[in-house]
Amino acid sequence: MLNELNELDIMYKLAIGSSPVVVPFLNKILGPTGDEIGKFVLSRLKLLPIIKQVQLYSKADAMLKDSGVVPHQVESKILLPLVEAASLEEDDSLFNKWAALLANAAVYQTGAIQPAFVEVLKQLTPRQAYMLDTLFRLAPGDLPPSQPTIFGAFTPRPFGFEAYMKEVGAYGNVEGEINQDAYNATFLDLDNLFRLRLFIGPDNMIATKSITEKRARIGYSSKTLALTHFGHSFIVACQPPTSE
Repeated sequence: MLNELNELDIMYKLAIGSSPVVVPFLNKILGPTGDEIGKFVLSRLKLLPIIKQVQLYSKADAMLKDSGVVPHQVESKILLPLVEAASLEEDDSLFNKWAALLANAAVYQTGAIQPAFVEVLKQLTPRQAYMLDTLFRLAPGDLPPSQPTIFGAFTPRPFGFEAYMKEVGAYGNVEGEINQDAYNATFLDLDNLFRLRLFIGPDNMIATKSITEKRARIGYSSKTLALTHFGHSFIVACQPPTSE
């Protein structure tokens, strides 16, 4: 397709063509040669930062090759907003998630990659993305994080929230001591994840008292926090695909 679209900007062709993996990858995810939707999508992609696009396509292609999965056409309603958002991403950890999301969008053909995943990832800070990954890793249950699936059996699992709080330094060295800044930042992050419906359990709030601060504070019971099915699928979709 890239070689047959006369309206392509010359500089875009040169930049994209400089990477040996990008043109074959784009030809697969953009669809059939001469497809009008594919031409429209490509014309829009020309307006986005080129270097970031090359990095995104190269990372996604490498992930697919590592998994041994052959990519297929990605729906334009997912591809365009995904590439646009990834082209503006400055954080490396989040950029890797954009590449993984694109790779998975080129793998699954059954609607597993929801357009809403793009909007959710756009609204996460690096710290919140780290919280998601860490809580997922700390969660017990019969679906180990080392063998994630987007579809299939899913059982909501309580999280190792106390372990996470210790990891990010929300608790001090003295029993009952609170690092108030880290503590408040953690719950602000958690509130956003609840707002995005990645977790369930926000109605189970508990009021406790900080020994050091001598004032009431609001928290969540670690026994009530669990991923939604949407949240589970989102986390897995933002990880490099694995061979089935």
